Amino acid sequence: MSKIKLKTNYVSEIIGSEYKNWRKGDVVTIASQTGSGKTFFIKNNLISYMNKLNKTTVEKQDYKMLILTNRVALARQTKKDILIKLGIQLPSTLEELDEIKEIGNVTIMNYQYLLQLLRYDRDSFNMDDYLYVVMDEVHYILSDSFVGGTEVVANELFRKESDSVRILISATMEGILDRVNNMDYENIYQYDTKVDHSYLEPTFYSRKQQILDLIVKDKANEDKWIWFVSSKQHGEEIKAYLEKKKISCCFLYRGALRGKNKAHAQKEYENIINNEKFDSKVLITTAILDAGVNLKDDNIKNIVCNSWEKRNLVQSIGRVRFESLDKAYMINLFLDIKNKKQINAKIKNINNTLGKFELLIEDQEEFERINRYKLNKLPNGIFLDENNKFTYDKLTYEFLKEQKEELEQYTKDTIQFCYRELKWLKVREIPAILDEIEEEQHKDEIKEYLNSVIGKPLDKSAREELISLINLTDNRGRKQKTLKTISSYLEGTYSMTIESKRLRINETRAIYWIVKK
Repeated sequence: MSKIKLKTNYVSEIIGSEYKNWRKGDVVTIASQTGSGKTFFIKNNLISYMNKLNKTTVEKQDYKMLILTNRVALARQTKKDILIKLGIQLPSTLEELDEIKEIGNVTIMNYQYLLQLLRYDRDSFNMDDYLYVVMDEVHYILSDSFVGGTEVVANELFRKESDSVRILISATMEGILDRVNNMDYENIYQYDTKVDHSYLEPTFYSRKQQILDLIVKDKANEDKWIWFVSSKQHGEEIKAYLEKKKISCCFLYRGALRGKNKAHAQKEYENIINNEKFDSKVLITTAILDAGVNLKDDNIKNIVCNSWEKRNLVQSIGRVRFESLDKAYMINLFLDIKNKKQINAKIKNINNTLGKFELLIEDQEEFERINRYKLNKLPNGIFLDENNKFTYDKLTYEFLKEQKEELEQYTKDTIQFCYRELKWLKVREIPAILDEIEEEQHKDEIKEYLNSVIGKPLDKSAREELISLINLTDNRGRKQKTLKTISSYLEGTYSMTIESKRLRINETRAIYWIVKK
C-alpha cells in the first residue's frame, strides 16, 4: 500500500516555543486538522512548561490547567495520555479512569459539567484560578448536540476580561473565530495547521443497500469499514442485514454499552479505547465516536457518513488517524445524497422548534400557559431561569435559523448538498456517483440483451421480460409498456427500434415484437 505525505503541519511545529510568550488574559486559537498532534502539544509542551514554572519561580506558584472536553471518550483519551506522560500507572478499568478528575495540577472536565456549575453552583467554580484553560473541540459549544447551554457557557469562556490564557482548539473553527475576533481582546495568537483531505476518494450514494452490496462484495478482503449513522434504528437495520450475510460487525451507540447484549459492544469499545483498533469487518456507530477516539489501523479503507453539518462530518472523518502525516493512505469516503423528503422533513422539524422560540419571544404569557406543565417536551435552548421564568438561549436560536437557511438552498437540487460537503473538506477530487454507475451498468445490461434478440420475434413472455428489464416509468412512477413508448426510448438511447408483426409460429398466429437496428 503506497503512502502519501499530507500538506499539513503538526501543532508543535507551527507554535514552536512561542507558547512561552503567552500571558494571562491572552487568547490562543489553534485550527488543527485531526491527527496534527494537539494532544501531544498540550501534554509534552504546555503541561511540562507549566510544571517548570511552578518549580522555578522565585515566589512559590501553584499554576493549574483546566482541560475542557466534549465527550467521555475524549476525556478518557486525554487522561490516559497525561497519566502516561507523567509516569502514573493507568487504572485497570474505564470506571476507575472516569473517577479521575484531577491529575497533578491538571483538571479534566466536560462542557456539560461546566454548564451545570455555571447554572447551579457558580460559587464553586472560578475560571481565573487556572493559568491555562484549554477548550478542546471548542466547536462543540456551537453544535446542535449542545444547544441549550451555548449562551451560558460561551459567555463565561469568551468574556473580555480573564486572568487565564484561553486556548481554543478545533478542526472546525467557523463561528468560533468570528466570535473571538469580534471580542477585541488585547492579545490574540492564531495558529492554523492547514487542511489536507486529499487522501479521501469521494463517492455519493442514495440508498443504504448500495453500500451494503459493496460490503458484501468486499467480504473476502481484509479491508474494514466505518459507518456513521444518525439513528439507532438505522444502525440496527444495517447490523441485522450484515449478520444475515455472515459479515462480522458491531454497532456502537450509547445504549449498546448498557443493554442485555452489551458484551460484544463493550469488548469492541474497550478495544478501540485501549488499542485504537476494532476487530469487526464493519463498525457501525453513532456520534459516540464523534471525538476523542482515535483509530490507527491501515485496514480501515472505507468511511460512510450521514452528516447534516460540517462539524459532525469533519469529526467523523477525523476518527481515522495515520501513523504520521507523511504516512497517509487513500480512503474511500461515501456521502449520502439526501432526498427532497429528508431535507424538507429536517426543515419542518427546525421550523417546529423555531416556532416555540418565537412564541416565547413574542408572547411570554401564552407560552407559559401552553408549556408550564410540558417541561420535558421543550426543545434544547428553552429553560426555566433561577426565577422560575421561561427564557431562551440566544445562540441556540441563531444556530437553528442558520441551519434552516443552509438547508433551504438544497430543496430543489439535493445532490448539491454532497458537493457542499466536499467544499467543507476542501476535497477537489471528482466524486463517483453510484446512481450514475448503476444506470450505466443497467444500460449495458439492456444493450447486451437487445443485441442478443435482434431480428428474433418476441412473444408475450419475452416482451414482458424486455419491459421489465428496461423498467421505464413516467413522472408519476407508472411503468411504461406500450410499443410506441418502448420503441421511442430504444431509438433515442440505443439506436434501435421495435416493430410489431403478426406471425405464424408453430402453427399459431400471434403478435410479436421484433427488435431492429
